[in-house]
Order: sequence, then C-alpha cells, then structure tokens
Amino acid sequence: ISSFIIEPKWNGIRAVVGVGDGNVRILTKEGNRVTGFPDLEDRIRSLGRNRRGLVLDGEIIAGTGRTDNERQTVINQIFSGAPPLPSILSAVRRQTGTITFVAFDILMLDGVSLIEYPIEGRKNALARLIPDEVQRQLNIEVTDFVTDDQLTYRGVVKGMEFEGVVLKRQGSKY
Repeated sequence: ISSFIIEPKWNGIRAVVGVGDGNVRILTKEGNRVTGFPDLEDRIRSLGRNRRGLVLDGEIIAGTGRTDNERQTVINQIFSGAPPLPSILSAVRRQTGTITFVAFDILMLDGVSLIEYPIEGRKNALARLIPDEVQRQLNIEVTDFVTDDQLTYRGVVKGMEFEGVVLKRQGSKY
C-alpha cells in the first residue's frame, strides 16, 4: 500500500470543471454538460480568473458528501433540466448544506496540460492553486490524501463515515 496515494471516496457526482476566457463548463464523467449549478459556476469562474485555462477533476457534493441522500440531492439538481430556483437551493442548504466542488486532481493550469505529470506534482499544483483561505472563500475544497499510513487513514475515513477510499499509484499520470 505504501506505493499508493489514498483518498476518501466522496458520495457525490464526479465532474470535470473547466474555465477559460470567463466561460465555465462542468461535465460529468460521461461527458454530459451540467448546468444546474449557477452558484458553483460563479465560484469556479472566480477561481479561474486571470488564468489562461484551468481544468479540475473532482466531485460535486451536497452537505458532507458522505450520505446517499446528499448524493441524491446532487443528482436531482443535475437532472432537473433547469437551474435551481433560489427557494430550492435554500431548501438544499437547510437539509444538506451547501453544494461544494471537491477537487482531487488538476488537468490543466494556465493553458498547460498537466496530465503527463506525476500525481504528486499535480496534487502540489492543486494545493497551491486552492490554499485553505481560497477553499473557505469559494467553498471549493481540495481532498486530503496520505501516501504511507494506510491503517491510520482507514481509521480516519471510517470514523468520518466515508463510503471508502480511492487508491492511486504514486508517480502515475492522469
């Protein structure tokens, strides 16, 4: 296990988000465009401001991103076919918390593809792009990971009631 990066498995919807020239695109892992999150699009646009191109891989979650009900909230919003009304967003926030994008990889930064770089370099670039202060301001999180203490991490993940863990080989390309 020591040759892997270990991350929590979020219970939301996998998404690739991109921003360039002020335009934001959110795609599911199947490549379908997601349009039901105008607030999230605005936050991603802010993150990509003054960048020539930015693409992140992550998960759209509601609330804690740990329960099936929270995942269903995200699915319902994606497939409703229309941007949510403010009253719906308020109800979602009351029930499950804010919709959050949890980034776990960066594929492009300032128009330069990073997919051939080792995962550790991409994780470092992601942490520099979205430091803690920016995470709090924009409600865009960077997922935590460990590289060598699998037993401790498994205990933390289990204690936090995550669905499981994701293992990624150290040094791997995207």
